[in-house]
Order: sequence, then C-alpha cells, then structure tokens
Amino acid sequence: MEVAGLSAGLCDPTAVTLASNGDLYIADNDDYAIKKLSAGDSLVHLIGGTGNQASGAIDTSHLATAVDIGYQAGLYLDESRGLLYSALIGQNAIYSIDINTGAIAVFVGGGDFTPHNSPYSDDTNAFDSGTMNGLDAANSSVRIAEPAGITMDSSGNIFFATVQGIMKVDTNHHIFQVAGTNTTGTTEGVDGDALTTQLNHPSGLIADASGNIYFTEYTNCTVRKLDTTASKVTRVAGQIGLCDYAGVDGTPATSAKLSYPEALLIDLQGNLIIFDSGNNVIRKVDSNGNIFLLAGTPQTSGNNAEMGVDALTALFYEFSAMRNDF
Repeated sequence: MEVAGLSAGLCDPTAVTLASNGDLYIADNDDYAIKKLSAGDSLVHLIGGTGNQASGAIDTSHLATAVDIGYQAGLYLDESRGLLYSALIGQNAIYSIDINTGAIAVFVGGGDFTPHNSPYSDDTNAFDSGTMNGLDAANSSVRIAEPAGITMDSSGNIFFATVQGIMKVDTNHHIFQVAGTNTTGTTEGVDGDALTTQLNHPSGLIADASGNIYFTEYTNCTVRKLDTTASKVTRVAGQIGLCDYAGVDGTPATSAKLSYPEALLIDLQGNLIIFDSGNNVIRKVDSNGNIFLLAGTPQTSGNNAEMGVDALTALFYEFSAMRNDF
C-alpha cells in the first residue's frame, strides 16, 4: 500500500517514532496497522498489519504485512539493529519488525497471550523477577502485562513499561526488572529503591544521555526518574494522585499538578518535555527542576493549532506517545 501522505487515512494513531532520515513510523491503532510516512516521497507505506485485530499470538512465519496485529501502546525504531519494536497490549508481548526484510518476530514475552483490560487485576501475566530475570526475553516462560512506552539507552539496552513495572532487555537479549514490584499499594509514588517502589501504569519512557530513564506514571499523574546506576526512583513533576492543572511558570515541577501525562521528550538543551494529556497542554521541566507552559490552553480542548495561532492560545485534544531518539 502506498498513498500520498495527506490523503492517507489514519484512525487513532497512538505512537510515532522518527528515523534519522526523516521517515516517520506510525502506530495506526484502530486500523490495526503500522505505517511509514516516507520523507523521500511523502508516501505512506504499510509496514505491518492487515487491518484486522489479532485475537491471540501472532504467526511469525509470515511477513509483518500479512499478519493481524492488536492494540499498540508503544513504538520504537532501533536503527542500529534495523528493527522496529511494537508493544502489543492484547498479546502481552513486544514484537520486532525487520525494516529491511519485513520479517516479524517475538522480542519480549510469549508465555501467556491472554488479553487483559486495564486496570490490571490479576497476576496471570505478572513478571516474576525471581524466576524470569536473566532469561532470554523471548523465552516462552517470560510473561509481561500490558507493555508500553519503549526506549533505548546509549548502550543499546531496551527499556519498556508494564502495567506495574519497568523492564530492561540487555544487549544479550536477557530480560531484567529494573523498577516496580508488579503490585500497587502503600509505596506508590514513594521515592527510593526502584525495586521496592510500587508503580501504577508507567509509560512514556525516554532515556537521557546519562542512561537515566524518565517515565510518566499515568494513573498517579506524575513524571518520575529512574537512576539506572543507583537503582533509585525519584519524582520530578506532579503530585501523587492529584490529577489537575497547577503550577506557575518558573516554580518547582514537583509542586505542580499534571493530569494523566502520556508522553515525554528530551530536547537538545536537556529540558524534559511533558505531554500533559488530561490538561491538553505541553509543558517543560528545565535543568533546575522548574516547570513552564510551552503550548496549549490549560484544561481546554479543541483544534485550532493548524491556524498559526500563538502556542499558548492553541487548542489541543489529548496527546499520545512520541519518539525522537537518534
């Protein structure tokens, strides 16, 4: 399939990832497809999916464009390996697509494809760090729940979120839990040891130049930082469970309020950009930990951004995952 970009139909695009040559890969969710907007010819090309929703495990004996896929909650292009990773919630797995050959394979998961509905309510797919740490990530014993928010550090390690944890796949393709306990409870939102702090629907992962992982905690309306060297988690923006809009420009981000943040970026100056979805705004946390409004009218939805209006009066309607890692 090749269609001119402005004529191409998209239905609930939930994640994008940008290649260094300008190609844009899109998770076109309700079309159950992955598409590429080519920078060279401005055409949209089908990369994966058939338009039908997958009901179970994906048949990896076929090319990606010949298999059904499910709901995507994360997309990441690993140009060093020529692989596009897609986090499929319904399959409780992450699949890789070779962007040169079109071959599709299990990257993480595969032990239990039982679909789950949010919020996570049982342990059918809970990752047991005592028995699964160190296994090959595609081993049939590895079970993950609702994978989302994929990123990669400068060493080539892949990180992604599950419903109550953060996982790492190292360069030898071994999987390890690096944050969370796979449960929710009294230590939700508490700063400290990464493996004893409970997480609640982390997503929106992004790695900084030092290998730290920033992530949104959607349900708790916060943004947090995982120091991968010290194995510590700290809150960098928002207040635990206070989902609203607050925070004067130039004041500490930890005193501000966010509403269901979904995506993060780090700009060339090292500022953390937050797509504050529930508030319909884009915000920035600078190197001093202070928050600023970049675009949007707080708690006002709409669509006038294409009209060339001032960024602070622009109207948006929700945000989803974005990636620009090269």
